[in-house]
Amino acid sequence: MSFLNLEIFPNEHYVSWLIRKSAFQASDSFKRFLCRENIISKGMKSYDVFDHSIFALRQTGRPLHSEINSHSILPFWQISLGAEAKLDADSLNETFNSFGLVDEKTILQVERNWKSCPRCRHNDVEKYGTSYWHVKHQIPGLLMCPQHRETLEKSAIPISNLHCGTLPHQVSRWKPVVSKVSQSLTHWNQFVIDMYGYSISNSREFANLKAKITSALGMDALSYEEKFFRCNELLPELEKCLGDELLAYLFKDYARPPKRGRFQILHLLYVYTHRPHMIRSPIYWVLLAYWLRHQIDLSIAG
Repeated sequence: MSFLNLEIFPNEHYVSWLIRKSAFQASDSFKRFLCRENIISKGMKSYDVFDHSIFALRQTGRPLHSEINSHSILPFWQISLGAEAKLDADSLNETFNSFGLVDEKTILQVERNWKSCPRCRHNDVEKYGTSYWHVKHQIPGLLMCPQHRETLEKSAIPISNLHCGTLPHQVSRWKPVVSKVSQSLTHWNQFVIDMYGYSISNSREFANLKAKITSALGMDALSYEEKFFRCNELLPELEKCLGDELLAYLFKDYARPPKRGRFQILHLLYVYTHRPHMIRSPIYWVLLAYWLRHQIDLSIAG
């Protein structure tokens, strides 16, 4: 692969860079470009961080560690791993072999579409002659652009997999990820931004939050049966403190009339983990950190 002739833009998601490279080479389709470049990927999704396509970033000519921090959301997943991710090629290979085959199911239907800020799109086209997908816009749970504080948008015809090779300016119709941004959601948005920043600036402490959360909930030394009852005990408090508005934004299952009984956020993390390598999207852990922010050390949040 040779990507040295195509600049990767500031905060551009590496998948967006690959799409532009495909157009730069006048490829007849993005999928064929990936095949020709020996980039094997099941899906070009913003949440697929354990994907070997990320190694294309070595072709920028800059250190892989800094490129992953700048052009992917992998650092944010360290809270789910519960350990600092070593971002050198050999360590990443080991991590991917452990987690890359996990078909992570966000049971409560977390938003998975690629997102974009309207002002960023306009500014990017003016400055670079093209738009691109920004890494920060893809942070799980984020609803406002960190730079412009405008509500993020998603394609009216959902785009979750960029195998289609679409860039933001090629989307025909956008709609906001949430109809109204309240003060409560704005506070949540800033918390997520702070967490993302810390995942890069102090990755070890960020990863340790998973253990702190588990300890604060009293889950560390419980049996399977005890965890089950503890989760049932804590869930009403969690839902009351977080509120319907935030939960409905984060999880589609909270945004529609219940049809399957009570939703079990805590059970997903502490009870239904029958596979040793099972992890959950960082949005679950960041949400618990937000809930417990007055009980555990979250000076990392600024």
